Amino acid sequence: EKSADFVNQLQERDAQQEAFNAELAIRTDWANQRVRLREQYKGDQAGRYAEEASRWWAEAPAKYGDALSPRAKDMSTRALGALRASASADTADYVVGEKKRAREVTFTSLQAADIQEVGRSLTPDNALTLGSFAASKILKRAVDHATAEGMSSDVGIAMAEPLIGRMHADIVLALAAKPNGVVAANDYFKEFEKDIPLAMRDDVASRLKSMSAAATGEGAAAAVWSAMRPVTPGAIVEVDKLQDAVRVALKDAPPEAVRDGVAAISSRVQAYEHAERQRQASATAKVMAAYSEGVPLARLRQMPEMDTLPDKGASIVQHIRDRQHMLWAQGIEDQNRLEREAERRALPRYYDLSDPAKLAAMTRVEVQALEPQIGPRLTGDLLNRFDALQKPKGYQRASVDREMFIV
Repeated sequence: EKSADFVNQLQERDAQQEAFNAELAIRTDWANQRVRLREQYKGDQAGRYAEEASRWWAEAPAKYGDALSPRAKDMSTRALGALRASASADTADYVVGEKKRAREVTFTSLQAADIQEVGRSLTPDNALTLGSFAASKILKRAVDHATAEGMSSDVGIAMAEPLIGRMHADIVLALAAKPNGVVAANDYFKEFEKDIPLAMRDDVASRLKSMSAAATGEGAAAAVWSAMRPVTPGAIVEVDKLQDAVRVALKDAPPEAVRDGVAAISSRVQAYEHAERQRQASATAKVMAAYSEGVPLARLRQMPEMDTLPDKGASIVQHIRDRQHMLWAQGIEDQNRLEREAERRALPRYYDLSDPAKLAAMTRVEVQALEPQIGPRLTGDLLNRFDALQKPKGYQRASVDREMFIV
């Protein structure tokens, strides 16, 4: 009898070990399978996760229990039931959470899509209608979403309000940035400012004020420029008169608008003067190119480009005559002397423009047009230095070697 009890104890111990090993294998394999399934099935696909988990646990008894002894199988069956119940609860929580997150993502994406559509379709004419419709749609969707998730409509309203406020703020600033959109932006802000959160509302109001001033100033500058801009090539622009005209046009406007209007007219003058410099430089370069090709002075003076220059090309004519005078000198020594004297007179201008910062601010045509002022040799050197500046690290290499020009 004692021997039978001893054998029974051994069998019990072995069965317990078998059951323990089987339970450990189930726990380990399920943990790995759980990770793989969750990586594969997320969001709307979480239902497939539940199906695969259910299939795995349905196959587990046979997979892990068939090779066990009857006693160990009985022990394992009880443990397997507890593990399966725990896994089922875990699976249900995962599926519910993933589907909820999927609904949240869909909800958020639809709200964002509506706001993006407003941005694409927005014009000063449709802003009020479009913004009102979008806000109503966003609010209704938020309330419906909250109700579907078991929450009150107040929660949905609270979810929608910040989003609607940001949309209204963005619409105001987008309108103000559009051509002729400032009036519509101010109208829209007055209509919906109460729906914009206070901190954001103050920022939008400040930026709208600044953009309105800029638009008012720009409008006045455009009108003044259209009425008073130069109409003849090379005409001198009296910027002070233009600025005074802008101030008169904006006498009833806020100081910020006057400031922006004066800045806008000054910017137009700068653009005009830059374009004039380019045009004059191009005309000068074309005349000098013709001279280099042997076109006689009489024909040069008939070129249409000469009439577009401020002095009708008088400085070019004088330069050519001076060059011809040198060439007509009695001998090579006299020619060289006259050329050195001309270069000596031109050196201050040459040295000034050799400053890499000044040279980099010019165009190649402007450099070419310097020939009547500083002569062909110094102009050629400046062109070489200008070209060097266009290459990598050219700014550092472009410097003046004054010893080259000791005369």
